[in-house]
Amino acid sequence: AGAVRAEAAAAEAAKAAEERRATAAVAETAVRSRETAAVCAVDAAMARVAAAEGRLLEKKEQAMEKEKEVKERENAAMERENTAGERESAAAAREASAQETERVALELLDGAKREHG
Repeated sequence: AGAVRAEAAAAEAAKAAEERRATAAVAETAVRSRETAAVCAVDAAMARVAAAEGRLLEKKEQAMEKEKEVKERENAAMERENTAGERESAAAAREASAQETERVALELLDGAKREHG
């Protein structure tokens, strides 16, 4: 009878040990799942950071392109301004030349009138 009880107790202990091993295996699987989820969360966060950096870089490139366009427009405006100034100077020079020609012509006319008088 004692041997039967000892055998039953040993079987019960073996069953309890097996249950503890199964529980430990489930707990280990849960830990691995949490670790995997954490790694995935880190990967997702890194992907979001990379995407944000990409958008930031794109915005920076767009801003630089806009700045370049603005400078090109400013340069073109300055060139037009310079060209207009040059044309204005040329027109003033032509006007001065025309006035000088007119003055000389009037002097010649006046001289001719005095000679033929």
